[in-house]
Amino acid sequence: MTESISALSIVGLSKRFGSTKVLDSVDLTVNYGEVHGLLGENGSGKSTIIKILAGLHICDSGTVSIKGKKVDLPMSASTRALYRLTFVHQNLGLIPSLTVTENMLLDNLAVPEVFGYGFNLKREHKAVSEIFQGLRIDINPRSLVSRLSQLDRTRIAIARAAWNVGLVELGTKKTRGILVLDEPTASLSKDEASTLFKWVRQFANFGGAVLFVSHHLEEVLALTDRVTIIRDGRKVITQTTKTLSKEQLIHLILGRPICKVSSSAWVKHEAEPLVKVKDLRSETVESISFDVNKGEIVGITGPLGSGVDSIPYLLSGASPALSGTITLGTQTVELRVMSPYRSVKMGIALIPANRTREGIVGSLSIAENIELPFRTYGSNWFSDKLLRSKAFEKMRIYDVRPLNPKYETGKLSGGNQQKGIIARWFSTNPLLVLLCHPTQGVDVGARQQIYSSLKALSPKAAVVMLSVDYEELEQLCDRVLIIDKGRLITELTGEDVSTEVIASACLEII
Repeated sequence: MTESISALSIVGLSKRFGSTKVLDSVDLTVNYGEVHGLLGENGSGKSTIIKILAGLHICDSGTVSIKGKKVDLPMSASTRALYRLTFVHQNLGLIPSLTVTENMLLDNLAVPEVFGYGFNLKREHKAVSEIFQGLRIDINPRSLVSRLSQLDRTRIAIARAAWNVGLVELGTKKTRGILVLDEPTASLSKDEASTLFKWVRQFANFGGAVLFVSHHLEEVLALTDRVTIIRDGRKVITQTTKTLSKEQLIHLILGRPICKVSSSAWVKHEAEPLVKVKDLRSETVESISFDVNKGEIVGITGPLGSGVDSIPYLLSGASPALSGTITLGTQTVELRVMSPYRSVKMGIALIPANRTREGIVGSLSIAENIELPFRTYGSNWFSDKLLRSKAFEKMRIYDVRPLNPKYETGKLSGGNQQKGIIARWFSTNPLLVLLCHPTQGVDVGARQQIYSSLKALSPKAAVVMLSVDYEELEQLCDRVLIIDKGRLITELTGEDVSTEVIASACLEII
C-alpha cells in the first residue's frame, strides 16, 4: 500500500428497496496499492454497493470519498472519469449497436475536453488497435459488438477498464486509477483469467486501487490483500487475506460452519423421464446433461456468472445453443435450431427473469398480455369480448389484481405482473415449465400464491426452476443442480436439498 490517503472510502452506506433494507450502514475502504476483495452470498448487498458507486442507484444515506475528497451522489460519469474510477460489470456495460472503438471510448466521452465535441474515428480505431496489440487481444476495432462472442465482449470490457485506469501505461508513470471488477472471470478461460490477474496485480503494485468482487474463493485468496465480507446488507469483517483460510471465508460469508454434502442418491422413478437434456453447449455452457420426470421440480443454481442464468433461455430457444438436444416426451429437437415459436408448440413455457423487459408489454391491457399465445382460440379471428372473458377467468384463478382485464399491465405491482405471466403460460397446460427467479422483487403474499400455483401445476408437468434464493429452492424442489463455469458440478437430493447445504455447495465448488 503506497500512501496514507485512501483511494476509495465508503462510510455509513444504507439503501432500501421498498420495505427491504439491502444495505445497513456499510463502511468500506480501499487503499492505493492494494487489491481488496468484496465477498458475500447472492443478495448480500455487494451488487448494490457497486451500482451506487457507478451512479445506477441512489443511496438513502452515507458518503463516498475518493482520494480523500467527498463526491456528490449519485456520482456522475464526469466525476468517475476525473478520478479514473472504472468498472467491469457482470453485464459488461457495452452497447451492442456500437463498434468496438466506440465502446472503448464511452468513458472518455463523458469528459468533453478530451475530444471536444467530435473526434477522428480513423485515428481512434488505430489507437484502439494499438491498445489491443499491447494487451494481446485479437479483435477488429471496427466490428460491431453485437456480432462478437460473449468471450470477446468480456475481453473488450476488461480492455476498456484497463485503458481507462492506466493499466496499459504501466512503467511510464505512477497510476492513481481505481478499478472495480465485478465477477470478471465468468467468460474467461483459465489462461485468460491468469493474464487478467497479472495485469491487476501489476496495476496495484504501480499504485492503483482494485475492488474485486468474486464468488471464486481461490481467486480471492490468490489475488487480494484484504477482504471485506457483507452478510444481509451489513459488514461482517474486514481482514488481511493471508490470515484467512478458504474454510474461514466460507464460515464468515454464511455465518455458520460449512455443511458437507452427504452421499444420498436420487432414486429415479421407474417411468421414462419426461424431459431429457443431453450435451447442452453454448458460449456460457460447456456440456450439461440432465433428466426431469413428470411431476418433478428441479432447481438449478450457482454463482453469478457461472452460466446457470442462460440455461432456461437455451432450452426454450430464446438464446442460441451451439449443440445438444432436448427430448420432451416423444419429441427430440436439436437445440441449435430451437426457437421460441417451436418450443411453445412443443409445450415449453418460459417465465423469464426480467418480467418488465421480457415478460410483459406494459402498454397493453392485462387481458392482451395474458392471451398473447392465442393457442386456445382455434382461429386467427376473435372479439375483444371473447379475449376479455377468457382472460378474466385466468385472472380469477391466479388472483391477478385488480380483477379488471382492461387495466394497463405496466401499472400493476411486480407481484401481479408476475402472476399475470404465470396465468398466461400455466393455463396453456405446458409439458415443461422453465422458471427464472420466479419471485424476484415479489412481496410475501404474492410469493406464496406463486408457490401454490406452481405446486398445483407440477403433477401435470416437469419444472426446471432457476433461482439464487436457497430457501425457495429448499421449499419447492425435489432436486437441485449446482452449476459452475458452465458445468454441472453437484446434484443435491433428499435431505441435501436444504438452504444450508445448497449455500455451502455453491461456495465449496470454487
